[in-house]
Amino acid sequence: MILKNLYLFLQNVCKNRILTNIILENEKEFNIFFIQELPWFFIQTIPSSISEEGDKVISVPNYPDWLTFFKQLYNDNKHSRVLMYINV
Repeated sequence: MILKNLYLFLQNVCKNRILTNIILENEKEFNIFFIQELPWFFIQTIPSSISEEGDKVISVPNYPDWLTFFKQLYNDNKHSRVLMYINV
């Protein structure tokens, strides 16, 4: 697919999950979103070979119409501050 125009959207959502959901559900005319200060939240606990309690899965909002790209940080206390969603 060749695009004649590329539409970008940049937004600081201040870790607001509702605002992130509204943007991703309603702004389909954009090709790429850059979201700053995105909301990270607990998804579920998965089995672990190290801990009896399991490992926590922490992530950002995902939607079927958007591919998610971010840099994975290996420090448990820090998460990427900018994320890119690409409309597919």
